[in-house]
Amino acid sequence: PMIGIIFADLLVTAGVAILVYYWAQNRKGASAMAPAARPGRQNRAPPVPNPDYEPIRTGNREVYSGLNKRT
Repeated sequence: PMIGIIFADLLVTAGVAILVYYWAQNRKGASAMAPAARPGRQNRAPPVPNPDYEPIRTGNREVYSGLNKRT
């Protein structure tokens, strides 16, 4: 009985893998024919950072002091 359960599980797993494979093949073919959603970005400056975030303090190395010790 245990061999039957394992065999059935393998069959179900293989069936699901085949379904996912064919679904992914169909999705890839459909997306290749679809036009681009939006054109590429023009040469613009990066967005201004949100002032609510705390700036990174490069002088504060206490947190990282023990990570890369070279002796």
